[in-house]
Amino acid sequence: MGLVSCHWFIFLLKSLTSSEGGYDQWRIPGHPTREELVEWGIDAFESVNGATIDLGTLYFSKEHNLPIYAGGDIHGPTHEPHAWNTLLLPEKDRFNQAAILKRFKEPGATSFLFNGEGPFERSWVPRNPGWDKWAPLTSVDFGYLYDESRGMYSFTGEFCHERRFAIRWWRGIWFIIWVVLGFLIYEVARALIVWAWAWYARKREGRIRLPLNEDEVGLQ
Repeated sequence: MGLVSCHWFIFLLKSLTSSEGGYDQWRIPGHPTREELVEWGIDAFESVNGATIDLGTLYFSKEHNLPIYAGGDIHGPTHEPHAWNTLLLPEKDRFNQAAILKRFKEPGATSFLFNGEGPFERSWVPRNPGWDKWAPLTSVDFGYLYDESRGMYSFTGEFCHERRFAIRWWRGIWFIIWVVLGFLIYEVARALIVWAWAWYARKREGRIRLPLNEDEVGLQ
């Protein structure tokens, strides 16, 4: 369930039980309590997210006869599931959406299977050789010259925390120093190579004699 404001976005496992890094604040500031959400008529709370079980939310759901279910939080084929929801239904209603939702809201109808390690079988994305052509360009990034943070995304196009932006001046100074040092090293290396090639060319010319002319042949 997601409402229009970041203050109401219901993702309890990572909002009520964790803080936003770098802000020392709750991940979703001003998030309603579980009791307030129940009064508003919420259907259920997520008790599992990925490999983490929120026991406080799980016990709260049992005390208030709310459905208990797990969320995978899977964002790609390489993310492994850790929990599977269970729901008993008559065979004829296995693919009936209305019947599933109705049964889901009944007290004690849901549960989940949990495996902290996840399945052994994984799906790995094959390497795309065509990406090698553009990969070097993606590394040309000056993002290390500044830090920007906005906190938790609200899923409504905005963020739940204030924007912070800081320029790292010393990183810029050291960037210039390293560029100058790199240029000097290049020039020294180039000068050494040119000098070595000239020395080799002169050495080679001194070793190889030109063909004998007619006067030298007559003298012999």
